[in-house]
Amino acid sequence: MKLNDETIKQIQSADGSAREVARQLWVSADSVIKYRKQLSEALAQKKESKEEKDARLKSELVKTYSPEELRDILNHLQVNTSKSIEKIINDRWHLKFALLGDTHIGNKQSAKKELDDFYKKAWEAWVDAFIHCWDLVDWSGHVFKWQMYELENVGYDEQLKTVVNDYPYYGDVKTYMLGGNHDESFLKENWANIIKNIANLRDDIIDMWFYDARIKLNGVDINAHHWWKSQAYAKSYHMQKLIENIDPRDQPDIFASWHRHDALYASYRNIHSFLVWSFLKQNLLAKRFNLGTVIWWRIVEVNLKDDWSSDIEMKFIEY
Repeated sequence: MKLNDETIKQIQSADGSAREVARQLWVSADSVIKYRKQLSEALAQKKESKEEKDARLKSELVKTYSPEELRDILNHLQVNTSKSIEKIINDRWHLKFALLGDTHIGNKQSAKKELDDFYKKAWEAWVDAFIHCWDLVDWSGHVFKWQMYELENVGYDEQLKTVVNDYPYYGDVKTYMLGGNHDESFLKENWANIIKNIANLRDDIIDMWFYDARIKLNGVDINAHHWWKSQAYAKSYHMQKLIENIDPRDQPDIFASWHRHDALYASYRNIHSFLVWSFLKQNLLAKRFNLGTVIWWRIVEVNLKDDWSSDIEMKFIEY
């Protein structure tokens, strides 16, 4: 029987046992018990402190979800939160930056000498910033079955230490780092955000979270996005589809994407678009998935105009 609001209030305010109240109001004893319980819980929630409420909600989560489900929920919240930053480094409307990605530090085939040379040349060219797009490290789990045999630095501690000690350092020029699937794997399996912890130990590295970030430097808006699918029939296909989904009112000046260790530049919908190349040489993973294995780098210089269009110049070198 469905009770109206007035009857529910009478049940909650009436004295006596559930059976007596039920007889007086011509309702079932179960209804009396149900609505008295609701009132009791509401009063308890009003009185509880923030700490008590947090503890109660955590207890309810644990009862509702398994540890694996909770881990997946928290990982999703951690990973799917796009981070943005806006900063003036030098001249407004002008930015000179170095774009790189997929260094896979920890893998035997990571191009460390080329990476050092790239940073040195870019610094000597007076870049304002380095933007590192995903897969800083190589993880040590099972991104692919034989991965363990290709590592020289195994495990979270070793890969973190290698980056902190050996990654190129030019303290006056910051490196903005966005995490990819290899970096995320430490978070999924070990609850460890390796890029955030590296950034805590290096004053030149800025943590930009995972998979998607907006980096606005000197007024130049850059959207970095880690794509997570296999190669399409055309190299530019996925990049074009991603750009088509960007709100026209929120278009960046630069769009940088990819996951497949290959390089491309295109202008699409008035956005300068890049597939970001890698610093990983030929290995079993590259052979298995037909990834690009040429080491490339670019220095990109952007000038914004009064009409919101932009000029772009690029220096491109292949090792």
